[in-house]
Amino acid sequence: MFRLHKHRIAKSGDKIEFRISHLKALQVPKGWDKLFVSVVSVETGKTIAKSSKVSVRNGGCQWSDTFSESILVSRDNSSKEIDDYVLKLIVAMGSSRSGILGEATVSLTSYRSSGAAIPLSIPLNKCNHGTVLHVTVQCLTPRTKLRDQESSETKFHLKAINESDYDLAVKSNESDCSNVQSIESSSVEDFDSILSPGEIETMATSFSGSVSNCSHNSTEGSTGRGNISPSISDGQSPTARQDSTSSQKSVSHHDYPVNDSSQSNNSSFNSQNMQDISTLSSKKTNASNNHLEAAEDTSEELRAEAKMWEMNARKLMGDLDMLRTEFSDQSKKMAGMEMDLSAAQVERDSLKKEAEQLKLSFEDPIVRQKALEDSMSQVEGIPEIENALKEELKFEKEFNANLSLQLKRSQEANIELVSVLQELEDTIEQQKVEIENLSSLPSKFSDLEKSFQQSIEGNKHLMQQLEQLEESKKNLLIKVQELEGTLEDKMRGAEHAKIQNNKTLSDIEMESESKIYSKDKEILSLKAKLLESIPESYNNAETVSRNLDDADLLREIKVLKQKVQELEMDCNELTEENLELVFKLKEAKKNSKDGGASEDLLSDKLKDQTSTSFGSEVRNNLFRIFHSEDMLQGKKDIKICNDDHFSIQELETSKLALEVRITDLNKELTNKTSVIGNLEANLSGKEKEIGVLQKLLSELEANVYHLEQEKSQLEKHMEALIKENKHELELHILDIEQEKQQLSIRVSVLEAQLRDLTNEQEFRLSELESSRSQAARLQEKITELQSETDSSTEDLKQKLRVAQIHWSEAQEECEYLRGANQKLQITVENLAEECSYFEKLNGDLKQQNLKLEEYCSHMEARLRESDERFAKCSEGVELLEKKFDLKLEDIASKEKHLTSDFDGIFYENRKHMEQAHFLLNQMQMEMMVETQNLELEVEKLSAAYDEKERIASNAMLEVSTLRADKAKLESAFEEAQSKVILAKNEVDMMQSQYEQKLKDLTTQLSKYKIKIEMLMTEHEKLLKLVEDYKSRELKFKSTINALELKLTVTEYERQQVMDESGNLKVQLQQTQQFENEIIALKNELNASNSKKERLEASLRLTSELCEDLKEEKTSSELKILALETAESELEDCKRTRTSLEEKLLLLENDLKARESRCVQDTELSHSKRINRQHQQTIQLLEQEKAEFQTKAQVLEEELKLIKEQRRNQVSKLNRKSLTVHDDMKASKNPVVKNTNQHRSNRKKSLKNDREIMKDQQDPGYSIKHQSEVETELGLLDENVHAVEVDPLPKTQLLENELAKEKEVKNIYEVQLDRSPSQDRNNQANGPVKSMAEELVTKEKFERTKSMLEAELRDIQERYFHMSLKYAEVEAMREELVMKLKATRKQKGWLS
Repeated sequence: MFRLHKHRIAKSGDKIEFRISHLKALQVPKGWDKLFVSVVSVETGKTIAKSSKVSVRNGGCQWSDTFSESILVSRDNSSKEIDDYVLKLIVAMGSSRSGILGEATVSLTSYRSSGAAIPLSIPLNKCNHGTVLHVTVQCLTPRTKLRDQESSETKFHLKAINESDYDLAVKSNESDCSNVQSIESSSVEDFDSILSPGEIETMATSFSGSVSNCSHNSTEGSTGRGNISPSISDGQSPTARQDSTSSQKSVSHHDYPVNDSSQSNNSSFNSQNMQDISTLSSKKTNASNNHLEAAEDTSEELRAEAKMWEMNARKLMGDLDMLRTEFSDQSKKMAGMEMDLSAAQVERDSLKKEAEQLKLSFEDPIVRQKALEDSMSQVEGIPEIENALKEELKFEKEFNANLSLQLKRSQEANIELVSVLQELEDTIEQQKVEIENLSSLPSKFSDLEKSFQQSIEGNKHLMQQLEQLEESKKNLLIKVQELEGTLEDKMRGAEHAKIQNNKTLSDIEMESESKIYSKDKEILSLKAKLLESIPESYNNAETVSRNLDDADLLREIKVLKQKVQELEMDCNELTEENLELVFKLKEAKKNSKDGGASEDLLSDKLKDQTSTSFGSEVRNNLFRIFHSEDMLQGKKDIKICNDDHFSIQELETSKLALEVRITDLNKELTNKTSVIGNLEANLSGKEKEIGVLQKLLSELEANVYHLEQEKSQLEKHMEALIKENKHELELHILDIEQEKQQLSIRVSVLEAQLRDLTNEQEFRLSELESSRSQAARLQEKITELQSETDSSTEDLKQKLRVAQIHWSEAQEECEYLRGANQKLQITVENLAEECSYFEKLNGDLKQQNLKLEEYCSHMEARLRESDERFAKCSEGVELLEKKFDLKLEDIASKEKHLTSDFDGIFYENRKHMEQAHFLLNQMQMEMMVETQNLELEVEKLSAAYDEKERIASNAMLEVSTLRADKAKLESAFEEAQSKVILAKNEVDMMQSQYEQKLKDLTTQLSKYKIKIEMLMTEHEKLLKLVEDYKSRELKFKSTINALELKLTVTEYERQQVMDESGNLKVQLQQTQQFENEIIALKNELNASNSKKERLEASLRLTSELCEDLKEEKTSSELKILALETAESELEDCKRTRTSLEEKLLLLENDLKARESRCVQDTELSHSKRINRQHQQTIQLLEQEKAEFQTKAQVLEEELKLIKEQRRNQVSKLNRKSLTVHDDMKASKNPVVKNTNQHRSNRKKSLKNDREIMKDQQDPGYSIKHQSEVETELGLLDENVHAVEVDPLPKTQLLENELAKEKEVKNIYEVQLDRSPSQDRNNQANGPVKSMAEELVTKEKFERTKSMLEAELRDIQERYFHMSLKYAEVEAMREELVMKLKATRKQKGWLS
């Protein structure tokens, strides 16, 4: 009936002990800071022991802990081969981040033959890092041979078992484990220590594959019986239940040892009855114990599977979290890369614009047409870029869709895992309901709390998954929005560029055509004037001046050509460096998978832009050279025209003018050299910028390479995880296909709940404060529950003490009854010696018979009153039972209310947790949006700065164009020297303005830098706030974990209380062992009755030898003494009755005081058993007294009959004894009437008992008196407590009785000495009387035998009817429990 029998170990086995030490892990990967090792049994799935947490140093971790494990091998012949006993060593993280590094398996049975320490190096399974675990295994008790068999007596006893049962047990145990972990000793203290709460957690029973059966002795207790007899009556052996999820369990043969010294003296008839009763009781206990053990085994296996599923789910959740964090880091890195690329693109665009402006300012119309064609080609290339960007968007959308599908699959897998866990919980609850029928209220509370915790954990997992999915969806939406924004910006930029290009090209064409047309007109007019005004005499002077001017111009041209060559060299170097960068970008893009197409397009663009930019620069330089040559030719023509135009008289003035012009040209050359120096400085700055860009590109390439490696590793890891998950899910889908309908209903319910949760997000914000108050209330409730558990433990201890007191009282009563039996034996022996004294006192007794009859009637009235009192007591007990039933119903209703309250609290707590997570996600999203806005502002500022630089470059180009125009005007018109000076002044003014603009731009740059620094500080502050928020979140999680730990501690304490209550129940159940002793006492009573009958026969023989007068006198005196003793005995009975009534009153008071407590089943049953036991003892005492009284009267009647016969014989010889004969007849009649009355009373009592049995067979009576039927099963169990306690009162009673008997014997001897002569006269009649007395004794023996047989039959019938009623009551109780379960489930679904 209890769980303790599950952990009992068969004593007929050999223990093999192993030691596991020197644990060391090598090649531990980085990131695993602290590790611990847990030892798990493979078959049971329970953790046997755990090591301490040790930190990892230099890739290694060593533990100093040692583990000891023992297996027990049975001595049966069938256990020659031992199955592997496998242990699993799991290496896991010891820090806050939970995770399992790997696991290793060790088979202990392969090392049982050697006693040396064997070092092992085992690679960890489920570990991709190549870590190795070093272990040393040592067998402390090596077993080389099978031990000797047991003694011949045990062999013979084992052969007596039914062969069919043995075959069944062997078949059922071929695949099972029979050797239990050896943690027991023969004493009761070790038996109790097996079930201590500390060992329940850490200790797991280990099994080895032998065929021997694990015998659990349900009747072993504190008496210390050593003989174990695995016998099963009637060939019925209980078989264990086989589950679909668990392996076959071994058949547990419950043994019932019968070991009593007094049993050998019993008669064969009584032993047969004893065997029948024991078979009936053994069948019941076997059935109930087997049912409980099977249910407990299956429930434990299901719990182990649920724990494994929980561990797997936690692993998957941890891996998902890691992947999500890595994915977010990669996304951040990609965003940074995109920012850098955008900055590079902006710089590239600015350089492009500068190059295009230089081209347009120096190129011919043909070149301009080419530039227009190039721009049109670029404009035509913009749609290709747009298409490429669209393809990139499509690719990213497809990638996001794949990620969403993977997340959905993972969600479905997690939902399936949760459904499997819920199914396992349902099966566990169904099996718990079977155990709850026999367990007490604390077990119900513990089961409810466990189910609550499991549901809380499942809901937490679901909420975490939902939150993670929402975060992933939000991130994907943000990315898509960013990509769409970038597309729109690019489209707008392309359209704006088209418009600007069209406008600039048209304006430049118009201006260039107008200038060319005006200059052509001027050249034609000058040529006409020169032709008219050229004199022939001045040809020689003109040639000399032309040669001088040509030499100066040639020098300038050479210098410019050298500078152009240097610029070409620099441009070539820059092109080579740009090409190298492009090739590096290509290689990086080939390795990357995601953005391959987009990066190829970017590389092509960079190539085109670099080639076009540097080609344009070369063309610009060449154009400048040709343009300078054209200018020189134009100057020559102008000089010729001027020389022709001026007269010879003006040669000197022309020389002076030429000198002034030469000085001006020198100044222009110096200005040009300064401009070239500035350009060279700009080129050097740009080279530095290019170097910085190269470094950035190299860093970006390295980052891209690392990202690709991490992506590949993550993909591999994800593939492995997906394969493992798929394999596990496929295995479980086969088992779950039958229950898909229920799962679909649950999924629909969960979906509805999720929708409700999404709709109620705003409402949850207001309920955060209420959740905190409710958490405080929960803590208060937990403290109250702890106090209640403490008070319940104290009450149980007090109940134990009261039970021990009652046990001692019952023992004292049994000892008193034994003493009374011994007194009766002594009195019977004294009766043989005192027969003569009875015969002498017959005359006096005739006179006292009337008084005795009156006294007997008075005593009968008192007995009736006592019977009425007992009836009232029984009615009071029934009322108490009814009150107790009402209390049980109230407790059940309170339990229902508590369960509903717990459900509501759990639902509200879950809502608050979801609200908290949602708020955290909102805060994170807001922080991300703010950072993105800041980044966009930085990009806008950088674009503004680039535009300002472009304006400055345009201003420089305009300055250069103005200088060129001024030079042309100076060379064209000598008269416009004043105008040239004014133009120079204007140029100086423009330069000063340009410098002011540069200063303004530098100030703006400094301000911009200050703003950037401010933004960076704000960004750092925001990061700090985010870190603070994360720390608060961690603190909140730690508080939640602390509360969960407190809950687990309270559950553990409740389990301890449950174990203590189980121990108390076992101690109460051990009272069944004393049935045999009670039966032995009954046999002793029967033997004493037989001895009494023999003594009666001897009395008859001795009575004939005594004289009539002496016999009458002695008999009368002895009767007086007997009556006095009877009166003393009646007074003792009254005292016992009063004591029993007082005890009953005390018990009633105890029951009234205990009505306010929750656990009263065991106490009330115990009190009922004690009451019934006392009632039975009182009835037995009354029956024995009545029997003794009837026997005394029968003896008196028989003595009178014998006297009459003797007197008849004497009357034939002597006619003188007629008067005496008449007196004897007169005294005979009332005695005979009394005997007849007693016989009729006895018959009536038997009839009443039979009528009571008929009434009990009715169904209505069985329902009303259910508790009485249950308590009557244990009446014999409670009598057993009266063994071996307090021998002092026994000795005192025996001494008193011996003193009284000695006094009586002395009186009897004095009377015998007075009448020796009378004895001689009666010796002649001895043989005739002895024959008659023998016949009478035989008849009486047969009568008593028949009466005893009838009584035993009645007892058997009563026991049979009681067992049937008990079975009916149990069936009714099971039906009620199933109905309650169905109603609870319906309520759960509705709620």
